[in-house]
Amino acid sequence: MAANWTRVSFFFLALVMTVAILAPSVVSGGNGFSDLKIRTHLKRLNKPALKSIKSPDGDIIDCVPITDQPAFAHPLLINHTVQMWPSFNPESVFSESKVSSKTKNQQSNSIKQLWHVNGKCPVNTIPIRRTTRQDLYRANSVENYGMKNQKSIPKPKSSEPPNVLTQNGHQHAIMYVEDGIFYGAKAKINVWKPDVEMPNEFSLAQIWVLGGNFNSDLNSIEAGWQVSPQLYGDNRTRLFTYWTSDAYQGTGCYNHLCSGFVQINREIAMGGSISPLSNYGNSQYDITILIWKDPKEGHWWLQFGEKYIIGYWPASLFSYLSESASMIEWGGEVVNSQSEEGQHTTTQMGSGRFAEEGWGKASYFKNVQVVDGSNELRNPENLQVFTDQENCYNVKSGNGGSWGSYFYYGGPVAVMVTAAIFAICVDGNEFLDHREIKEFRHLKRFNKPTVKSIKSEDGDVIDCVPITNQPAFDHPLLKNHTIQMRPSFYPVSDSTYTKREAKAITQYALMGVRNGKFYGTEATINLWKPNVQILKEFSLAQTWVVSGNGSSLNTIEAGWQVHDKLGIPSFHSHGLNYSTSSLFRLARDGYRKTGCYNLLCSGFVQTSNRYTVGGSITTISRYRGTQYDLSILYMEGNWWLRVNEKDVIGYWPGSLFSSLGRETTRVEWGGEIINSRTGGRHTTTDMGSGHFADEGFKKASYFRNLKIVDGTNTLREPQGLYLFADKHNCYNIKTGNGGTSWGTYFFYGGPGRNVKCP
Repeated sequence: MAANWTRVSFFFLALVMTVAILAPSVVSGGNGFSDLKIRTHLKRLNKPALKSIKSPDGDIIDCVPITDQPAFAHPLLINHTVQMWPSFNPESVFSESKVSSKTKNQQSNSIKQLWHVNGKCPVNTIPIRRTTRQDLYRANSVENYGMKNQKSIPKPKSSEPPNVLTQNGHQHAIMYVEDGIFYGAKAKINVWKPDVEMPNEFSLAQIWVLGGNFNSDLNSIEAGWQVSPQLYGDNRTRLFTYWTSDAYQGTGCYNHLCSGFVQINREIAMGGSISPLSNYGNSQYDITILIWKDPKEGHWWLQFGEKYIIGYWPASLFSYLSESASMIEWGGEVVNSQSEEGQHTTTQMGSGRFAEEGWGKASYFKNVQVVDGSNELRNPENLQVFTDQENCYNVKSGNGGSWGSYFYYGGPVAVMVTAAIFAICVDGNEFLDHREIKEFRHLKRFNKPTVKSIKSEDGDVIDCVPITNQPAFDHPLLKNHTIQMRPSFYPVSDSTYTKREAKAITQYALMGVRNGKFYGTEATINLWKPNVQILKEFSLAQTWVVSGNGSSLNTIEAGWQVHDKLGIPSFHSHGLNYSTSSLFRLARDGYRKTGCYNLLCSGFVQTSNRYTVGGSITTISRYRGTQYDLSILYMEGNWWLRVNEKDVIGYWPGSLFSSLGRETTRVEWGGEIINSRTGGRHTTTDMGSGHFADEGFKKASYFRNLKIVDGTNTLREPQGLYLFADKHNCYNIKTGNGGTSWGTYFFYGGPGRNVKCP
């Protein structure tokens, strides 16, 4: 699949800045937003606070008087008298609000929401997460902000399980009990941070308390944890509630985003982030959720853990649930936003592992109970399990011991155990065997079994390989590696070395910064199609992230190149990533034995299904014509690679490196060519556009917007830059920083053979 780079140089950054400034107006016009409507809605949600607390996660928690909370704007609650405590609790033995399950990895941490670090709310107030303009801009409309889609409810009673690809992409893996009279439900819910691929998708684990008809007048009360970038603007795991009295058609919402739920607790913020979280193969954490109906007042109460009685949903909000529930469900739900295209998201449910993996790996619900007619907690009878599509997310139940009734659930979707399962989950097609490769063992190691193969117009064959079968995991350091599907953060803006000794001469024209501690780099690289004279030569433009020296040199590299020796014809520019790294076959060895281009050895872990490293780039700059750019960003920890503004390609695991395990000491940007001609002669291979730096815009090639990631994970312009070119008569470099949208930049390159270059 050819990568399609379409951004025009020079004007691109100015265009991005303009869009960023005008985005609210543009969104307003498209979705019916207006400044007046937004201000009115924010005023309705954000009540005057006695105190406001800034949370380390970026939330602002407003301490609002109990009697002023949004609940009382509901027409049925205008004269409602707040019930400050339930008249009855179901008989139960509670554990701490959030502690590790009783194992050798036990922890004894009570629940902590991050905002607690900076204060607490006064008596007779409740904490409410402040809604911002940005929150509303992410919604489909102001009116629908904070509301679930009608298709979000699992319907296990259907004679034929619903096709998830026709239900707006909502998918479930649950345990349930039906056709009864229930007055509440309880469970301990394992807490994770699943990867959510798209901003308009979510992943959650919750309890549903249900009554009524699924199609029109369903009553539902829900509580649990969720990761929802569209709702909260981040990927944190957050405590939430939800309710509806009409099958999600017009009533109800999350947390306090509409009137209805009455909170009495001043310590827990609905929608606030929670910690600690479970880790694969390590400590496991769970939260206890109890929902029950007060037999005296009739309200549905929510209790979180042992000591936090959060509040209640007044009985007057409901029709069927004003008496009792007829069905209880426990489990996970995700949204697949790509269902209409017949694709499947990589968004994880639970831990991102299938149920069969069990304790410490798969996510669980345990101590699943219902409240019966005598207002006692008991183990439910006739429990059943349901999943929309078992190849994507599944469920495995059990009963016994201190866990009582329990189940494991979840799945990784695109990160499947076998290629066959992956293919079925994506499009229902049978697994397609990779074309037979019998001639070379080496080819068999590189060419993994594929779900689908695509013939590119440039002659390449692109194999769609299950993410867990990629060459990276042949590396001995990555045998038990858990794939990280998304970086944990994105940076926000605010001595040259030579490769291995050889007969061929490597020549550079570059800019660099050294003797610091850097955690990544970003640059926008002008795209050209340089002429490469001889098969074993190449021409490239890239960024280097470097640490160490000599035989212990660690380096990570990414950019574009023309390289006939890799089977890349000279009339194509190709994306590349190159790494040399740590230990075993990928040692800190200065290009001696470790590392490779693209996926030609184990090491680089690709997570994107949109781009092929080594794939051709079709939009190339023309002399005095349209200019095209490629934007590259590295990020530390696992060293992530991002191209353009949003396309995260994958990462080099930190375990591969020695001196690059955490940070880098040198960053360089520029061009490189190979001159294979000896005896004082010089190749005609071009660097960049094939024109000298002095010719400037639309003629010479450039790097612009050079930035490094500092110790606060912020992108900033580098200081103390140096320039280097091996032979100024062959290839040269010219820098500038005029305070324009280009930031720090330089022109570079040359035609190789010319009258001044021997």
